[in-house]
Amino acid sequence: MAPPPLASFINKRVICLQQDGRTVIGMLRGCDQTHNIILEEAFERIFDAKAKMTSLELGVVVIRGDNVAIVGEINEGLDGKIRWEEIHGQQLKPIVH
Repeated sequence: MAPPPLASFINKRVICLQQDGRTVIGMLRGCDQTHNIILEEAFERIFDAKAKMTSLELGVVVIRGDNVAIVGEINEGLDGKIRWEEIHGQQLKPIVH
């Protein structure tokens, strides 16, 4: 079974893992055939092996499709139960082609 197109995530909270290793979460407001996406109420989760995870508020962002690695819907109930501020971990490394 093929995965759903990005349009099925419109007006839902999604996580976007980018080619450069960044993790951005926000409300998907738009997308196109080249996977450019518009996120509203967006923030970046910044992981560090030596410090606790931090969040950087971004507001409205446009992410170019060629920088999108993965987009998935967030389970808000499960995500809300995780104490993200206590998580330690390494930032994802950029994808190298």
